[in-house]
Amino acid sequence: ILSNSATQFQFGKDNDAISEQKGNLNEVKQTQGKLLFSPGDNNYAKAEQWGEKNKITQEQYGDDNIAKAKQEGYSNTISQYQSGDDNKAFATQLGDRNKISESQYGDGNNSIKVYQSSGGSYNTPPVNLPTPKCPPGQHGC
Repeated sequence: ILSNSATQFQFGKDNDAISEQKGNLNEVKQTQGKLLFSPGDNNYAKAEQWGEKNKITQEQYGDDNIAKAKQEGYSNTISQYQSGDDNKAFATQLGDRNKISESQYGDGNNSIKVYQSSGGSYNTPPVNLPTPKCPPGQHGC
C-alpha cells in the first residue's frame, strides 16, 4: 500500500479542516487564514477522496468561508480558492482524470456548486467565476 498525504495550515480561531482519504497516492492541502499569516476566523474546509493519485487543494483567506470537495476515481484534481468573507464553494466529481477549479474573490453570497460524473474521462467543467473585486495581486479586500 502506498501512502496518502494531508497538509493543513490554520491561522486564526474557530477554523475546521477535515481530510478523509482512502486509496493510494492521494494528496490534500488545506490553508485557512489571511495572506501573510494573518488570522482568518470561522472557516470550514472538508476534503474527501477515494481512489488513486487524486489531489485536493483548498485555500481560504478571510472569515466565515466554506469549502467542500469530494472525489472518487483516478488522477482527479479539485482546486478551491476563496479570498474574502462569507463565500461558499462545493465540488464533487466521479470518474478518472477530471479537473475542477473554483476561485472566488470578494464578500458574501458567492456560491459555486459543481457536480461532475461521467463514464468517460478528462472532463473539465465550464465554471463561470465571479469577477474579482480586488486589484490583481491583492486578496481579501
